[in-house]
Amino acid sequence: MDRQPNFLFIITDQHRADHLGCYGNTVVQTPNIDRLADAGTCFERFYVATPICMPNRATLMTGRMPSLHGARQNGIPLSLTATTFVDVLRAAGYATALIGKCHLQSINGNLPVVGMPESDPLRSPPPAELREADATLTQHGRYDQELPSTWALGHYARWLKAHHPNPDVLRGPENQLPGNHYISPQAWRTRIPEAFYPTAYVAERTMMYLDNYARTDRSRPFFLQCSFPDPHHPFTPPGRYWDMYDPELVELPPSFYSGERAIPPHLQSLYDERAQNMANRDGQRVFAVTEREAREAIALTYGMISMVDDAIGSILGWL
Repeated sequence: MDRQPNFLFIITDQHRADHLGCYGNTVVQTPNIDRLADAGTCFERFYVATPICMPNRATLMTGRMPSLHGARQNGIPLSLTATTFVDVLRAAGYATALIGKCHLQSINGNLPVVGMPESDPLRSPPPAELREADATLTQHGRYDQELPSTWALGHYARWLKAHHPNPDVLRGPENQLPGNHYISPQAWRTRIPEAFYPTAYVAERTMMYLDNYARTDRSRPFFLQCSFPDPHHPFTPPGRYWDMYDPELVELPPSFYSGERAIPPHLQSLYDERAQNMANRDGQRVFAVTEREAREAIALTYGMISMVDDAIGSILGWL
């Protein structure tokens, strides 16, 4: 029987297909990902099950649509009883690992509220335990170990603290470096150095896993998921990646301009919020931006993508 192959699954977050050189983008530099595309298969028709993070990640893990695995929205964790393809690999003798972003579980104990309909105040709602079609959802295992209230520091935070005596002075917009001329929301010039940025952490731990595998018994195959949190808001590429791209050279997608088409009501309401300075520009909810803000956000996103591409180059070289 042929030896079972190893799998290295590299995944990024909120990454548009046309934000890669191999898909025709002439501004963002992604030579390492482009080489993967040249040596493999570059799909032209490839669809996600949902544009929302947790449900789509649950679909990738289970091969099931959100209507079946139950994680229909961020804040609804994938059941611990769900069978994933990683479970099947492990049953076949694979060593399995995930480094970086998982996001199959919630990061707080709040129930999801975005998109949930308001109940009719003139009617009596069913009790909480009967409001889901599957009344056993709350019995599918507990993710308490994932909640920040149950642990002091996560893996990355412990790693950062081991490299810097006071990580708190590096984080957040209040500690940003001088020279931020952008007006785009959620964009600040992070004080976290390139070497300590989450992208660097994911790359380092991935290479450590590969190095350990090479130095030990290699008779057991591995499945390793290398999951980068970027390119994801906030827009904070570190070091040289901050000003790697000029917003003026960024080409906005055709969908940015409405042209002569009628603006639908839900989009018009976002424009109205922008005009009245009422948009929640620091939260998770959709809001409208100006052309300048869009160009800045994309330029900074390109910086994050190039950092991820450099990290992938290091990982492939180590592999």
